[in-house]
Amino acid sequence: MGVSCVAREPRGRPPSGHVWVVDSQALVVRPADLGFEQPQILSPEGLTHLRNGDLLLAACVQGAAKTFILRSSDRGHTWKQQGGFENQGGGTSEGMVALRSGRLVAICYKPEGKAGTIPRGSEYYVPGGSNFRFEYLRSVQYGAYSDDEGKTWNYSPLMDISPFEGASFVSSSQIFETADGSLAASFYGHLNEEELESGVGSVGLIRSHDGGETWGDVSVICSGVPGSGEWYNESWVTPLSGNRWICMVRMNPGNEHRKTPLYMKRCYSDDAGRTWTHPVPTRFRGGEPGGSVLPDGSLLCSQTGAWTMDLQIRADHVRPTRFGVLDRGRLLYEVSSDGGLTWDYWGDLYLADRGSREHMGSTIVRVLDEDHLLAVYHRGTKAWSKEHGSAARGIGATWLKRVAWDHPAAERLVYPREL
Repeated sequence: MGVSCVAREPRGRPPSGHVWVVDSQALVVRPADLGFEQPQILSPEGLTHLRNGDLLLAACVQGAAKTFILRSSDRGHTWKQQGGFENQGGGTSEGMVALRSGRLVAICYKPEGKAGTIPRGSEYYVPGGSNFRFEYLRSVQYGAYSDDEGKTWNYSPLMDISPFEGASFVSSSQIFETADGSLAASFYGHLNEEELESGVGSVGLIRSHDGGETWGDVSVICSGVPGSGEWYNESWVTPLSGNRWICMVRMNPGNEHRKTPLYMKRCYSDDAGRTWTHPVPTRFRGGEPGGSVLPDGSLLCSQTGAWTMDLQIRADHVRPTRFGVLDRGRLLYEVSSDGGLTWDYWGDLYLADRGSREHMGSTIVRVLDEDHLLAVYHRGTKAWSKEHGSAARGIGATWLKRVAWDHPAAERLVYPREL
């Protein structure tokens, strides 16, 4: 049987009296716009507002060892390059954001690792569980910051990521500034060699208390348990209210061929990220989470979600027998009015053309005004995927608008039968 949701009428008028729906979509930045020929993997690595209302977008081409800075004066419809910075020693960047002071801050990192699988007979081999592992994982990470809207950049010293021994910031939370002026961002990695040997991973939070000039002060959000086969990796962290923060984290429970669905879990902190509740499953099956707290205080989370599951049901157990993608990929978004405890509805943030095998994800969502949102993400096209597979990607955008809950556009939303 497949995991499915069906449309239904809302259970009465929501407290806010409105919902968020997709207004329009476009492929806004192509590799050719930055001087590259396909196939290239081009991804958004930060989206932020300048004081005059313009938007800045950080973008990276895999392997180019440079972060490109693009500017838009029309709410993200068109972009012009206005500089960039070198990712020292190669690598890429993540999380660029403008602080209240006007300073731009980003994180640069370069992980190096060799992937493999846990062999049968190992004490850590999990039948039917995740047997993916890094045989080794080393990383270099540091900060970059600019005080002239991205024209020139300075670099921070290497980050102190202890107690982690290696880290990756890919598809992890964008940098955010707290009420006291501290900065925070999440990442994943390993706390010790036993995690590497057993194929599990942990997620952490790193801080800067001086505007991005130095980074350290790490907290562990969730840690893998050797032998469990549960690998925590991509994450999104955001403050809700006061010192209460939420983390949406991807967990890979797959088998040795890594074909089982990705699960989204969530956990909370009530002390500004110092300690966290145990991650619990959500209804999501996907990865690369992102989102935003919306003007009305509700929470929007997005994720790459294109998985379906067939089950073989027998008298003694229920066993997954086949996992695979749907006939087309999609980015989903889901809205919660209670800080992520429950989710009211979901919709397609981006839906690939039927038959396209493009890769999509790493969504960044920003509020444009009280009635409009902008989401950017990497995506391809059906033509690109036919010629180059998932290795050809550009940057897509979706604009969302707020409408009355009984607006005709809201009929496209789906209300889950299974939570």
